[in-house]
Amino acid sequence: TKVEKFTVQVNDGHGGVVNQDVVLTVVGTTNIPVISNSSGAVTEDVNIQLPEPGYLDTNGNLNDPSNLLKTPAEFQDLNEAGKYGEFVVKSDGTWTYSARNDQDAIQQLAEGETLSDTIYVPAANGKDQGRIEVTITGTNDIPRLASVDTSGAITEQSVPTNALLSDHGQINFTDIDLTDRHTVSALAVGSNLGQLEATINPDGGGIGSGGVVNWNYSVADNKLEYLAAGETRVENFTVQIDDGNGGTASKTIAITITGTEDNPVIS
Repeated sequence: TKVEKFTVQVNDGHGGVVNQDVVLTVVGTTNIPVISNSSGAVTEDVNIQLPEPGYLDTNGNLNDPSNLLKTPAEFQDLNEAGKYGEFVVKSDGTWTYSARNDQDAIQQLAEGETLSDTIYVPAANGKDQGRIEVTITGTNDIPRLASVDTSGAITEQSVPTNALLSDHGQINFTDIDLTDRHTVSALAVGSNLGQLEATINPDGGGIGSGGVVNWNYSVADNKLEYLAAGETRVENFTVQIDDGNGGTASKTIAITITGTEDNPVIS
């Protein structure tokens, strides 16, 4: 309890004064702790913490230390594995969270996609509980093209025709982001006689398996008549794959054209 005393005075303005004491007794009660749910956030590949292989960390408090009118709640000390990371909670409500950055579930997140990791923490009174929720946000992972089947060869015919000479190949690519959808383009490097087209089939977007870039080069035989026997010409093209979220990868495809001895043509 706390007793507070005040004196009230009445004055009639003609010298008559009377005083009266007022006594107030304040009786305290038990304040019920108020539990605040808490949240945190981490981002794939951002602010990676040691030790290896690298962790995403965040922290918070189930109590609100800035609110002096609330009685802080007490909790049971807790070490608990969430779905993607580890929660550590102390009795005063402070908590930390740590998740391995290299785990597939996190690395497979595309740009802006999220995962949620949540636990419930029992209060020390055994009745109440607080909730901690951590949001994991994905970033874009760049696709990768394999360094295979990036060259082709064409040989000039001995008897010039208007036929198209062609060569083709396939380049595998990978992209760990599950929902990325890919496009491909082919651009000539310098001035070329032939053209190269590129398509994707299949695209493994949706399962994180990558896909295959199919390329096909063609050139009209009669454009190659100027080449002497054994003379070569190399035409280069840049093939670029785009994951639609700002991630690109490219390879140069080199086509070697070899000349032959042209047979004489009798008119």
